Amino acid sequence: MELQVILLSAGVSAVVGALVSLVAVAQVTVRQAKAQGGFEARQAVAKVVQPWISDVGMYRLRRLASMQREPDRAHADDHARVSDVLTAGANLPNWRLRLVRRRLNRLFGPFWLELASLRPADTSTTGSTFAVILQAELHARDQGEDPRRRVSGLYHRALSQEPGHPLQDRLLRELRRLGQCR
Repeated sequence: MELQVILLSAGVSAVVGALVSLVAVAQVTVRQAKAQGGFEARQAVAKVVQPWISDVGMYRLRRLASMQREPDRAHADDHARVSDVLTAGANLPNWRLRLVRRRLNRLFGPFWLELASLRPADTSTTGSTFAVILQAELHARDQGEDPRRRVSGLYHRALSQEPGHPLQDRLLRELRRLGQCR
């Protein structure tokens, strides 16, 4: 009788142990996959942002004067920039994606962030990008929104200044933080 109890107890323990280890292995595997996806997304965002940091640095040093913007004129490439970051960071954890979206809002303004969130830029044809921007602009005017929302971001304001302006140093810091997904 005792032998049967010992064998039954050993069998139940083996089954329970196997189930627990299967659940634990599954959890570890899922967490590792999520961590790897998040790491790859951070690298993709950094790869997207790095050329912007270089260009702003060159502009600040007066080596890329063609980047200067007119203060009241929006640039369609802001839509593509925000879309590129959102696409690259799609696999970020939710908390990190919120940080990236907040930083994009500071850098490019709410207009471009909302537009890129609703309709990502299609860079294959220029006309499709302009059609989306025109549609969003007409909708904003119908709603009575301030047209300066398009140019409210730090990126636009800093590049509207002469090279070497202190606002460009702040822009570089924000871009570096965006590249780190912070």
